[in-house]
Amino acid sequence: QYDYMVGTDTIITPGSGAALMRIKGTKVGYALTVHSRADLADIDPYWGTYIAVIEAARKIRAVGGRPLGITNGVNYGDPDIDPMRLAGVFLGLKRGAEELRIPVVSGNASLYNTFKGIAIPPTLIVGMLGKVEDIEKIPLRFKPSTLYAMGWPDFDPRREELLLRTIDYCLSKGYRVYSSSRLITETLKRKIEKEGLSLEIRKMPKLNKAHQMILVFADEPIETLAPPVMEVGRVC
Repeated sequence: QYDYMVGTDTIITPGSGAALMRIKGTKVGYALTVHSRADLADIDPYWGTYIAVIEAARKIRAVGGRPLGITNGVNYGDPDIDPMRLAGVFLGLKRGAEELRIPVVSGNASLYNTFKGIAIPPTLIVGMLGKVEDIEKIPLRFKPSTLYAMGWPDFDPRREELLLRTIDYCLSKGYRVYSSSRLITETLKRKIEKEGLSLEIRKMPKLNKAHQMILVFADEPIETLAPPVMEVGRVC
């Protein structure tokens, strides 16, 4: 808590998907998120890692940023016993970075993490930095609004670009966008309450472990947008 308050430049604090920092005297900001999907990577290291990279980029876009680069930490069991699952982690990272057209600029590895012969899940921690060209165009506070869930309850890489364009559209209209693999989090609820408002949830969609759904806080109907949309609650 102390670290992100130093210099009073954090204008969207951690816990809202990606944090956003300003550069004093300019309109430029930088978004930063740290993300992992060990739950998915334990099932399939390649897809779990790839989805973690894509979800991190989605968080950056949700605060108006364009991803610039990735740092990462690879945590794994014994590569001598099962090297192919470790290879899947790196291939998933490679695919995600190539699709986003951003470099992996640094990283670290922690291997041989086992206890009594049981290995930890293949876990890639993604640190992603993005640039926001004009922070004055990004909604920073919550306000009384209708809450919409927008997107799909499952994951298909072919739909991601449409979802990202939709995020850009929502931000251009002044809507607040929230992206999380869990959709609704306790941190989000506390942030809304801290601003003197409350979050009322009426009905939430059923989601797969990997999904392409975001939350949009809007003060007007948005059912006409391209991805599927459902009203799920309100902020009041």
